[in-house]
Amino acid sequence: MCVELRSLTALSSASDLMKNYSDRSYVRALLVCGAALSAYAGSVVRDRLGNPQTALISNSDRLLASRSKGAMDLNETEYFHELADLLKDHYVDPVNDETKLANGAVRGMVGSLGDVNSVYMDQNQFQTYQNQLKGEFAGIGVETYYEPDKGELTPDEKLNENVYGFRYPKVVIGAVLEGSAAQRAGLLAGDHVVSIDGHWIIDTAEIRAYQRLARKNPTDKASLDELTRLRKRLRLESDDGITPGRAVDRLTSGTTGAIQLVVNRNGETKSFTVNKADLQTPVVDASNGLVKHIVFGPTTVQLLRKAIEGKPQVTIDLRNNVVGDYVEMKNCLAVLAPSGVYGSLVGRGGGTSVFDIKSPDAHHPTVKVIVDSTTKGPAEIFAKALAQCPGNSIAGSMPKEDVPVVKSFNLPQGAGYTLATALYREGR
Repeated sequence: MCVELRSLTALSSASDLMKNYSDRSYVRALLVCGAALSAYAGSVVRDRLGNPQTALISNSDRLLASRSKGAMDLNETEYFHELADLLKDHYVDPVNDETKLANGAVRGMVGSLGDVNSVYMDQNQFQTYQNQLKGEFAGIGVETYYEPDKGELTPDEKLNENVYGFRYPKVVIGAVLEGSAAQRAGLLAGDHVVSIDGHWIIDTAEIRAYQRLARKNPTDKASLDELTRLRKRLRLESDDGITPGRAVDRLTSGTTGAIQLVVNRNGETKSFTVNKADLQTPVVDASNGLVKHIVFGPTTVQLLRKAIEGKPQVTIDLRNNVVGDYVEMKNCLAVLAPSGVYGSLVGRGGGTSVFDIKSPDAHHPTVKVIVDSTTKGPAEIFAKALAQCPGNSIAGSMPKEDVPVVKSFNLPQGAGYTLATALYREGR
């Protein structure tokens, strides 16, 4: 399974706790949130706090954590607060802004899940995400997604996964919006972004290739030359490297200036100069029974209902569709399909529940859905569910695999995160 679904309870509880606090109690609320998150992530944090046999001691000689004895008896919530106290007690400068500690805790704990669909977003990033759900785009006019590094680890690397198992995902352009600067420049869905403005996007697959060759201690000239080439390349690129998250920020934010892109397209490197600008796109672009574009956002269901009203047959083009809200997608599904079960949701431990909808309408149109490899996320679930209705059809193909169900959660002061909560499996 592609995601640590056991994290759902901690993260959901954290969100519920946050809602019960006023703005004045933001920091305390976020620290409580972090404590709830640490029900999953605490053990991960312990593993990464330096020497596992060394106990961390505060001024009062309290035991914070020790792998040798007692550590696993420490309550996760207590562990979180002990760590926060330790930082405040021992950091070289006074820690006057606890908000930074709280935000860092949530960011790190969500990040520790290691899942490309579970992402912490600061205030600006979360606002960008919410704007996209309303059809308001900035940057170069693209939708992006993270493609996980699926490279297999060797047996030795698996034994030292904390060292060799760290992975960054690749940044892929999932959709190029109609009328955007990206479209005019010639960018295509599926392009893998390699660098932006000369900054290499960190690629752990390349780093792993260098590490493997170095561990072999090669003596032949060809291998030594390759090792030298990789070392020079990684040193040059890492000096100005950026993370995938920062790369996405540069692609999807800002309304002025231009950026220099290098992408990998089917193994070929291509360079582009693309201007940034505002772009307003309709969340439902429809005429004469053809829905050419749809964004599953807060206003979509009303516009979709109006677009198909009185139409016995509807065609929906779900190509170039990456961004969308799962809950809003289900609301739209109820406009097009009768009440019933349209698959299952696989949760923690392999447990399943039904994926069903309840439609308020007595009559529904026959639907043809157009899809391809750029149909992802909520759009993919939407298409697979609709295909199960008698008389409906799909043109194109999608992977025959489970789809992560990704939900978004708000945090105080405008931040938020997405979380994969289950896997959708088609079939009644």
